[in-house]
Amino acid sequence: MSAKTVDIQNAVKINHNQKNLPISGDFFAPSQKTTYYE
Repeated sequence: MSAKTVDIQNAVKINHNQKNLPISGDFFAPSQKTTYYE
């Protein structure tokens, strides 16, 4: 596993693509960042 820091908009898209969940990126501020593991 490797940790990656990405823009929250991209993370939301990744999560949506992988899990098929109806998540809206509009909930987050564009400037926020998050860390995810792959």
